[in-house]
Amino acid sequence: LLVVLYLRSDRLTRLSASESQAIARILMIDQNAKQAKGLSADVEHLEGAIEEVEARLFDRGERAVNTHFFYRFEARSNIAFIKVQQLAEVPQRLAANGPDALSHYSAIAYDVAVIGDYTELLELMGALYQADPILRISDFKLSQASEAGRDPSDLLASLRVWVLAKGDA
Repeated sequence: LLVVLYLRSDRLTRLSASESQAIARILMIDQNAKQAKGLSADVEHLEGAIEEVEARLFDRGERAVNTHFFYRFEARSNIAFIKVQQLAEVPQRLAANGPDALSHYSAIAYDVAVIGDYTELLELMGALYQADPILRISDFKLSQASEAGRDPSDLLASLRVWVLAKGDA
């Protein structure tokens, strides 16, 4: 009888460990089921956010539409766009193997030159940030406007504007 108990005790230890593992898995599954109750609402919210972002993207092939976006700001204030140039290539850092690579989207860079007084230029930058497309301004430089017939207080602003765009297919 003692031998049978000794042989069975090893089996009892293994079965006890298996039972503990099974109970832990059941508890984890139960917790996951409780936490997943709002998951479908979260997925719907995220899909809505993605649709909102995609509606605000530029299309690299629509150069005229993209350029017109900037010129619309002339009618709203006393500024004059001198240059709006869409750059042909994406910089290396945003390319597929770059450190800031964009996996789902791309970026379009614009060199923009605009003339206006200091307040108007700041208002333009604020309006650009509040506009529909997702963009950021970099390389902001100011100099005295030398165009004939312009107010002496007018400045020439040179900016690089980065706009989030549809991914390159």
